[in-house]
Amino acid sequence: MDDLREKIRLLSEALLLILIGVDAFALTVTVFLPVKPGTFSNIIALDLLTSLILAAAYLLRRNFTSRSLNILVVAVPFYFIGFSILGMAQYSPLLRLLNFIKVIGLSIALVQLAGSLGEFLRRSRLSYGLGFFMGSLFLFTVIFYLAESPVNPSVSTYEDSLW
Repeated sequence: MDDLREKIRLLSEALLLILIGVDAFALTVTVFLPVKPGTFSNIIALDLLTSLILAAAYLLRRNFTSRSLNILVVAVPFYFIGFSILGMAQYSPLLRLLNFIKVIGLSIALVQLAGSLGEFLRRSRLSYGLGFFMGSLFLFTVIFYLAESPVNPSVSTYEDSLW
C-alpha cells in the first residue's frame, strides 16, 4: 500500500512539474513575442488552471514558511485578471512585466517542488538534456522570428516561427 502511495505521489508531482514548466514556457513566449489571439486565449486558460492548482496544492500542504511569498506570485493569474477582467491590452507593458516576474516565480517553484522527482532528474542528468532542448527550442525560434519577421510576411507570430 505504501508503494502505491509513493507511486501516486511521484506521478502527481511529475504532472504538477510538467504543468508548471509548460505554463512558464508559454508565459515566457507571450512576454517576449506576439502570439495569435487563439493561442493567447489558450495560454490565459492554462495559466488560470496552473494558478488554481498551485494555490490548492499550497493550501493543502499547509506549509507556511519563507516559501510562502512565492505563492503570492505564482498563484495569481495576471493575464486572466488583466486581459479578461480588466480589459487591458494583450501586449500591455504592465502585464508583460507581471508575467515575467511570474515566470521567475514559477522557475523557483519548479526547484522547490521537485522533491524526489528532482533528485531522480539530478541523478540521471535528464534535466540537462531537457533544459538544453527547451532552451534551444525557445532561443532558435526567437532568432528565427527576429530574422524572418521583417522580411517574410508569413512569419508574424511566435507560432509561425516555431513551425
